[in-house]
Amino acid sequence: MAMTFDATPKDMGRASPDGFLATFDRSPHGPLKLLNVDLSTVTTAADLMIGLGEPLEEIVHLDFQSSAAAWKHADVLVYNALAFAHYHVPVHSIVLLLRPEAAHSNMNGTIAYAPRPGRGNMNFGYEIVRLWERPAEELLAADLGVVPLAMLGRLPERQSLEARRVGLAPVIV
Repeated sequence: MAMTFDATPKDMGRASPDGFLATFDRSPHGPLKLLNVDLSTVTTAADLMIGLGEPLEEIVHLDFQSSAAAWKHADVLVYNALAFAHYHVPVHSIVLLLRPEAAHSNMNGTIAYAPRPGRGNMNFGYEIVRLWERPAEELLAADLGVVPLAMLGRLPERQSLEARRVGLAPVIV
């Protein structure tokens, strides 16, 4: 919702973007372009968000990824920020990588940058779960709704037939 007092400086900034940058940031060194500020045109939906508590105290956001995506980490940041802005409670984001091919070098658990060092920064962290590293037994022992994911989990080490027959400790083949 636009506020009456917001309109005038917005118009002034659009009329003199170089002056606003020079005054509040730094003098521009190249061409300027006014961008569309209507962010409501962005439509997005997160995979799964679970609210904890009544009243709501926290949100766990799960994002499922089956293929590598260079900018998926930025999507996770957007989902987290939009949920925080909407519900006003902390949001914990977890990216569940369903297979090794879903891992991308940009998916490292953080987004951090400082375009103006000492004058603000972005530091966002999220959790990464590599499903193929989770023991299948652990997933099989989980809630029935989770059990189908066990087929994507890590299988136990192979034992020799002799060791299984006599109940010996596992022998890696």
